[in-house]
Amino acid sequence: MKSFKNKSLFFNISKIIIKILGILVIIVLLFIGFLFASEWIFPKMHGSYNLGHGIYMMEWDGGGRVIVYGTSISGNTCYGGTPLIPIYNDQYDSLGRQMEYVVDAKSDKHWIIAKTNNKITHQKKFYIIDKDFNAQEKTAENTLPIQILNYNDSLDFAKACNNKGIKINW
Repeated sequence: MKSFKNKSLFFNISKIIIKILGILVIIVLLFIGFLFASEWIFPKMHGSYNLGHGIYMMEWDGGGRVIVYGTSISGNTCYGGTPLIPIYNDQYDSLGRQMEYVVDAKSDKHWIIAKTNNKITHQKKFYIIDKDFNAQEKTAENTLPIQILNYNDSLDFAKACNNKGIKINW
């Protein structure tokens, strides 16, 4: 009789452990499925903002944002690319600390506008990127810097936007 109780108790505990493990496996699979789906549905959750034409604003390592020509894309999420704004030399100081970062960027079908700030000098810069180019024929390294206009003064930036017919607002 005692042996039967021990076997029954063992089987009950085994069933509980198997159920708990099954629930844990289901939770892990659901979490992995959510992470995979989130690359397609919620790229902003991963710090990736599509500005169009293969250009993304990303939350970058060490804080701050950068605008890149995306080269490492999974789903609708960009994880890396060729830095466009700020250029690498302006992004970090000689000690490797982040200096310049993107405050905000907006886009439409033809243009991207961006604003950066420098943590040390507190200087703001303004950028206009012309998105009308053929990505298959040109590379980000040699073409896009030519299509990026840089302004240190907000009035000059506003005049340039007006002259180009850019109707994007912050």
